[in-house]
Amino acid sequence: KGNQEKIMALRTGAAMPNIKKSTFQDMKVKINDDLDLQQKIVAELDTIQTAIDNKQQQLKELDELVKSRFIEMFGENPVESGKWKVEILPNLCMIPITDGTHQTPTYTTAEDGVPFISSKDVTSKKINWSNIKYITKDLHEKLYKRIAPQKNDILLAKNGTTGVAALVEDNRIFDIYVTLAVIRPNLSKINQNYLLQVINSDCCKNQFNKHLVGI
Repeated sequence: KGNQEKIMALRTGAAMPNIKKSTFQDMKVKINDDLDLQQKIVAELDTIQTAIDNKQQQLKELDELVKSRFIEMFGENPVESGKWKVEILPNLCMIPITDGTHQTPTYTTAEDGVPFISSKDVTSKKINWSNIKYITKDLHEKLYKRIAPQKNDILLAKNGTTGVAALVEDNRIFDIYVTLAVIRPNLSKINQNYLLQVINSDCCKNQFNKHLVGI
């Protein structure tokens, strides 16, 4: 993990981040000369990976179950059915819907920086903190004055991967890139978990798809 973070911090480019070949010249890799031990470690890691793959398949099946349950409760298109009240999203929010910084930041290491997430980190409909980037504390202070994500906010992917939302489940401090928008539910009007499920439903996904731009 340490080497991965160092490599991430040395990436360059905006539209297509890349790693220069020269970066690898001084890379240090920890090894063990015992080939039998290497094989044992690989076998253990393979077992763990198999468990992870099985869990991901279970999560995929549960996601399909959630979708089918939503359709069972609300119908294929609850907006057109007329069975449910329709409200525009901003009217359910405490603050205007705001996206993250449009500036491509200079990244740093976890030890020296503040977590910085983008749409790629919410593709599972939960925030994945395992492979995030980090920005300098000076930049964080500037970004945090503009928008400070907080517990119960919903982060919506609006660039690249689109129409996928995840809930901020704790009070940790972090910043977001332009690829994410912050939706802060007015909890006196709507439950944050309920709104999350609605946003992630096919009904809202279809609305997002109708307004996609770019190739």
